[in-house]
Amino acid sequence: MNNVQAYEKLILEAAKYYESRPLELRNIQNGNDVFDFVWCKGLREEINMWTYWQGAGVDNPEVIIVGQDFGTCYDDENKAFYEECVNCRVENRENVSREYIRRIQSNKNNRTDNSLITLTEKGLGEQYSAAIPCNDRLFMTNLCLGYRTGGSISGGNITAYLKHDSAYIARLIEIKRPKAVICLGLNTYASLVSAFEDEQSVIIDIIENFWGHLDSGKNYRDINSEGISFRIYGVSHAGSNGAMNRKNNCSISEKSNLTGMNLMLEDWKEIGKYLTELCEK
Repeated sequence: MNNVQAYEKLILEAAKYYESRPLELRNIQNGNDVFDFVWCKGLREEINMWTYWQGAGVDNPEVIIVGQDFGTCYDDENKAFYEECVNCRVENRENVSREYIRRIQSNKNNRTDNSLITLTEKGLGEQYSAAIPCNDRLFMTNLCLGYRTGGSISGGNITAYLKHDSAYIARLIEIKRPKAVICLGLNTYASLVSAFEDEQSVIIDIIENFWGHLDSGKNYRDINSEGISFRIYGVSHAGSNGAMNRKNNCSISEKSNLTGMNLMLEDWKEIGKYLTELCEK
């Protein structure tokens, strides 16, 4: 089985699981709301809706960015565009990526995606900018592959769902063979690392020392799996809460005057240095 076939098989398996509507994916509590996790109708060519921003048709990206979960793909404002994404032909993927970027940049309330454009471009380097349509250096996916049926597009304890789907994303990494994987947020990072690491002490250390590791630049694990080597980084979530948490949990006094966004940029620049060093070897 080649990598294209392996990717197709992975998507089919993930879709089949969600479309079977197992009980654990129903009536998930989020404050006063209740939602189900479902598969996005028509999603068959790519693993995640986020992949239509960056990653569609990319076989060997240098960097995979992993978020927590997409939210919903059925809201009135975006439903038609998401249908356009899943129905696009191969030759239209760049146009879809360009439109995805235009929609992000025209909506300043979308702090997470706009911040990711800044963090990739000014942190990793211009060649990794998420504002470049169909940037073949990048691949984006969420760790939880389900889509919320209603209520808030975020929130709730979804740790169990992240851990379940981390097995799918681990296989994705083995298929795509990136140099680095960047996880947004502690929960995403710990869940994905647990798909590769058997030692509980490793996960405990990540959970207990996440912010300290960010301050010291030790916020990564080097992984060898299925004949490939790569580095998984854990960084603060790119949204406004992530920036606030990064600021509030910084323990380095000489950086106390920096904003959360500036601290996150420094974290991403360290990843950029790692990628540069790999290219120079």
